[in-house]
Amino acid sequence: MPGFFRHLAGLFVVSLLLAIPVTSRAGIVFQVQSVEAHYSTTGQSLDVLFTNNSGSVLTIGGFSFGLETSNPDIQFTSVTTSTTSPYIFAGMSGAGPNLETTVGSSVIASDFYSTANAGVTVANGQTVGLGHVLFNIGNIASGTVIPVTFIAFPTTSLSDASGNDITITTLGSGAITAVPEPSSVALASVIGTFGMGLVLYRRRVKPVQTQPIK
Repeated sequence: MPGFFRHLAGLFVVSLLLAIPVTSRAGIVFQVQSVEAHYSTTGQSLDVLFTNNSGSVLTIGGFSFGLETSNPDIQFTSVTTSTTSPYIFAGMSGAGPNLETTVGSSVIASDFYSTANAGVTVANGQTVGLGHVLFNIGNIASGTVIPVTFIAFPTTSLSDASGNDITITTLGSGAITAVPEPSSVALASVIGTFGMGLVLYRRRVKPVQTQPIK
């Protein structure tokens, strides 16, 4: 039961994080996606997003970001351009599809527009992907919430077509919540249903009472 309540608490925290829309934040926003991840598994993922709420169109020539977590059960393995939101330099990536330069308990990734002295325009209010981050998660308690934060400037940075720094207004942290694999949940449900059925069967089928022979 304690593990069940920890799981509920973890889901509550993640729901609060997901309920804060990136687009409500003013300025230039980098955001780590909050996700649930199956513990004791590999190839889990989250995205890093960029939202332009500066009030004007921006021309982006390059970016970099670093992520870190204090929990050693999270190991970052790679970063690719396969983001759910349209990738910022789709078709014009100078470094992709693999963007990472450092992996482990922290990860650093970067990319640039493939044509020199040029960039991609990002409209006001537009959100684009900066990286699809893959990671492995160890055998930790279900419901454990692991914050994922950005490494500050200059590791995390944004630049225009001429290479000039663009100030990032907000670095939004995310969280990884450990959950069991669906197969484990399904198995537990089947076992629980079978056990309840067996109890009900035993209650309904009563032994026949016999009278002693006199």
